[in-house]
Amino acid sequence: MKRYLILTATLLMLAHPSFAANQFVRCVQEQLVAMGQDPGPIDGSLGKRTRAALAKAINGHPDLETLPRMSNTYAVTWCRKLGQHSSDLLKFYPSETKAVINADEPNLEKNEALMQSAFLGVELEKVRDWYYRAHNVRLASRVDLAASSSGKRVAARVRKMQAQGGHAKVPTKNVLARCKQSEIAAYADQNFIVVCFQNEKTFDFAWTEKIKVRLGYTLAHEYFHSIQFEYAAAKQLIVYRKGQKPPRSKVRPSWMVEGSADYMANLYITDTYKRFITPDRIFEYGNKHDQTLNKIARTDSLRDPTDYEVSFLAVHLLGERYGVDALLKYWENIGLGMTHKASFEDAFNMTLDAYEKKFEILRKDKDAAFAFAAGFG
Repeated sequence: MKRYLILTATLLMLAHPSFAANQFVRCVQEQLVAMGQDPGPIDGSLGKRTRAALAKAINGHPDLETLPRMSNTYAVTWCRKLGQHSSDLLKFYPSETKAVINADEPNLEKNEALMQSAFLGVELEKVRDWYYRAHNVRLASRVDLAASSSGKRVAARVRKMQAQGGHAKVPTKNVLARCKQSEIAAYADQNFIVVCFQNEKTFDFAWTEKIKVRLGYTLAHEYFHSIQFEYAAAKQLIVYRKGQKPPRSKVRPSWMVEGSADYMANLYITDTYKRFITPDRIFEYGNKHDQTLNKIARTDSLRDPTDYEVSFLAVHLLGERYGVDALLKYWENIGLGMTHKASFEDAFNMTLDAYEKKFEILRKDKDAAFAFAAGFG
């Protein structure tokens, strides 16, 4: 999924021209006005007046005073945390505007095209609502969706959305490559999800029934990547320059990135559709490969299906033992300035190195692995 291709946060800009500055700074400015402060112009530009107003607003609130210093990078954290501090400030989240669904296929009957877009929109909203209802996750970011049965078409849609946002075009060859890999292929970046339906021609009711569980898993998986980006404060606008490699992502290590997303997606289809991948199957798939977590952690993305299976097992054991709150805490700690290793130890009460070594023992002994997941050993 090449998570290191950190695309510019573009789809959100469709609804607000001021997003060309910083949508989360704007969010904070609007929140400050509602708190009775004067941050200056509501323009998404971080200046002295905004900083001064924020300092006054948080005085006497220890939960806010310990947040990282306000910056363009940490504006997303401040926007979300101010909303958590006071429900009256939630309405300023960019996520409170309706998500954009860019999915209409050409040459479809009007009713079929409407069904495709409406179905995708409903499924994305179900995922968003589940994360909030089941795990109290409410993103400040709006997550939009682009989809097509053609890799070229969906790549063109991404480029168009980027251009409308006024930001540099980024490589879309990963979209084309990804769309050739499976019946449903997807990836997520900062504020949007891209889905490809390989060579699908019909988008009728039968199609929605056939695909809804798999699509639900896919969207829940990709939406968790959006959560990772926001919680880890990895929402900087990245400008790509010719000949330069993409910057190293704050959302790492790779096995935690993908394993967490698979773990949450499995919980989603369990709750929503009463369908799930059993612990025995998770263990079977993760046990039959030699790839180690340490080796996976040194890569920027998972390049082989076996990497996903190993990563899923590793995070399944952590999630079952420590719970979803610990997984979320891990990502949020990073957004509050912790290193990955410090955050892992804080969330899971063991060092990252120790778990990577312990996992190599657990993956060879199902009884020991399940006992660990249950809180023993």
